[in-house]
Amino acid sequence: DVLVSCGVRHIKFWTLVGDNQLKAKRGIYGQEGVQQTMLCVAFPDGGLALTGAQTGDIFLWKGGNLEWQFEQAHTGPIFAISTYPDGFLSGGKDGRVRLWSGLDPVKVFDFSSTSVASTVQTRIRS
Repeated sequence: DVLVSCGVRHIKFWTLVGDNQLKAKRGIYGQEGVQQTMLCVAFPDGGLALTGAQTGDIFLWKGGNLEWQFEQAHTGPIFAISTYPDGFLSGGKDGRVRLWSGLDPVKVFDFSSTSVASTVQTRIRS
């Protein structure tokens, strides 16, 4: 079991050592990878982790090592990533939700022109 923390130019993989201590390991990007700001994380099967970056890239990690990178999966930051049995979904600031089968992009749902309006009335009492 692994806990992953991510944020501004970091990703760490934490494991439980002993009864109540956590040990951190920095994510290893390898020779080609560039350290980025990660915004979200999800866990497919097999001890893997998926992360979405501020640049719109998606990363697949195994044991703290970068295994795969899909550059510019979204135009701009990726704020949401979630797994399902055959793949995962990613959602970005670009207003698109991308459906993935395994590591292959299958379909894009474009919500960029959809507007959401709130009609909730606020009442302030003094």
